[in-house]
Amino acid sequence: MDYPKKFTQCPCCGSTERIIETETNQEIEKGHIAKGKHIPVLATEARVYDAQDSRLLVSRRRVPVMMGFYDVCAACGCLYCVEMQKGEGMVEPNVPRQDVPPFPFGKG
Repeated sequence: MDYPKKFTQCPCCGSTERIIETETNQEIEKGHIAKGKHIPVLATEARVYDAQDSRLLVSRRRVPVMMGFYDVCAACGCLYCVEMQKGEGMVEPNVPRQDVPPFPFGKG
């Protein structure tokens, strides 16, 4: 699949008008936001890897990351994904946590 993948129409009503995109464009015209900037209502990130992978016990690894950017339809209010991107991210080693014993306050 090719990325970025853009969704131009609301899946609920078919409208192409989005609330945050419209507001962002108005602020760009006023000079308050740099051109080419898009501010999503919500952005999500999913790292695609197996958390039980034994290689994660010893070293950091690069893994695929899927990012979703969402906006709200101006016609019906539906929150929907307007763009999906694929990138890379790091996963830290999956080292079991060792609890530190409590410090004996007041004992000499």
